[in-house]
Amino acid sequence: MFTQAGQVKVKIEDVKFATAKFAQGPSDFDICIMVSNIDDPAQVDWWRGEISADYGKGNFASMTQAEIAMKTLHNIGFEGGDLSTLKDQLVGKETTAMIKAVPSKKDESKIFYNIQYLGSGSGGNEPKPEEELDVADVKNRISALFGGAADVAEKPAPAPKPAPKAEPKKETPKPAATAGNPFGNAKNPFAKTK
Repeated sequence: MFTQAGQVKVKIEDVKFATAKFAQGPSDFDICIMVSNIDDPAQVDWWRGEISADYGKGNFASMTQAEIAMKTLHNIGFEGGDLSTLKDQLVGKETTAMIKAVPSKKDESKIFYNIQYLGSGSGGNEPKPEEELDVADVKNRISALFGGAADVAEKPAPAPKPAPKAEPKKETPKPAATAGNPFGNAKNPFAKTK
């Protein structure tokens, strides 16, 4: 548990998958990351990133929880979209955590210090043993959520189409996929349509 609010340098100690704490969909799940304070390793807590089709709130209202979580993961060093490699890629890395003071709902004189952001994102807590998911279950849930998009990252990217020559606009074409797109080169199933 952290003991004061503010930005803290942290080290990633563990990564687990768990059933979603807030989302209600049968395929929804959380990515749970345990971090410790670099200056005081006894201060340890968990960040939870929700993988669901539910939309965020406030500044994140245009993004799904899956997009928000994946953006956070990429910001702290995760490369690619294969979540089965998440633990291998992140454990031991250093990043920052924003710790927020939160008064207890039962006793406002009691203060909890929770991870509000890890790199960037939202907070959470350690998954209970009965919440934990194995990598095979996570792949099945991704497939169910994204219509089979879990296998897309393994396929080669399609060749880019040539730009039309009729209108010589000076716009930069958008890449087929971005570093924050967990769906490889496939269309993001959670992107809002106009």
